[in-house]
Amino acid sequence: MKVQACLRMVRVGSRKLNDVASLVRRKNLKEAFHILKGVHKKAALDVIKVLRSAQANASHNHGMLEEKLFVDELTVGKSLVLRRREIRGRGRSGVIKKEFSQIRAVLVEG
Repeated sequence: MKVQACLRMVRVGSRKLNDVASLVRRKNLKEAFHILKGVHKKAALDVIKVLRSAQANASHNHGMLEEKLFVDELTVGKSLVLRRREIRGRGRSGVIKKEFSQIRAVLVEG
């Protein structure tokens, strides 16, 4: 049985999140938490948060054993982009993009 959890409107770019998510795809959940604790990036905290939510969904809603959980999918997608104006020299202006992302974790027992 598959159990999922989503985290939306994460204030980190999708490329940065995908770098962290690729470290724990297709891993045992306990091993994934161990790997993410060693990663010193802001995006790692958001990935830990969504994995803990999926773990809680699996144990509470479906009665799965936490020791047997396995990260089946961990997808990162783009979300909202806030555009801000940046004043540049000679009367010009640039655009600052503040990107948001979403994370979806799917766990299986096995």
